[in-house]
Amino acid sequence: MKLSHGFLKNFIDKSLILNLRNKVDIFLDSEETIVNYYPELEKKIPEVNQILKKDLIKKISKYLSTPKPILKAIELHVQLANCEPIPPHQDNFYHCVYPPNFGLKILIPLSNLNSFNGGLSFLNIPINYNVIDHIPTKIVNFSSAISKEEFLNLNIHKTSYNYEIGDLSFHFLNSIHFSHGNKSNKRESFIVFRFENPKAYQNKIALEKYKICSEKHKKLIEDSVFNKN
Repeated sequence: MKLSHGFLKNFIDKSLILNLRNKVDIFLDSEETIVNYYPELEKKIPEVNQILKKDLIKKISKYLSTPKPILKAIELHVQLANCEPIPPHQDNFYHCVYPPNFGLKILIPLSNLNSFNGGLSFLNIPINYNVIDHIPTKIVNFSSAISKEEFLNLNIHKTSYNYEIGDLSFHFLNSIHFSHGNKSNKRESFIVFRFENPKAYQNKIALEKYKICSEKHKKLIEDSVFNKN
């Protein structure tokens, strides 16, 4: 069975990571309020593109079975000290990319990362594992998740990586993953690059299902804010 996730040890130049971490810290410290997710990171910190060296692109090309993988997104994920867990989910519930092995995410931590301080854990499932129906959440910037009952019923072994600076993990879009939250007293961050095979397409039926869930999520957030006021 070809797993939906994997790990590459000491693959990125440490000096690049340390330089990027410094710029990310400066950016976050300048924010009035730090949130858990920043899309289009390249617009805020252009140096993030320096990570994409030839050897990394070569690996991505191999995984996606194409000589020219398309970079679709660069995101910054922030795990604040003592933050809440990330619930179990599959990225392809949002992206709706088919076939599932034509979409890939690369996770690069900006410091040592593990399951205690916000690192992701991955269920050991195959690349083409079915996308499970998700439910809307009340988590800002995180619209949908697998229900707790559904997740517990899966009863599948998981893998949690211990990252050091220069390590990375990768996961295909149907991967099921989550975090226990950052239980430390220090802020942690990681970068995610999303790539696709140019022959990938978006399943419209799946996209409509996601849109319905996303609208319910927005309503839950609005009701939560209204009730607080």
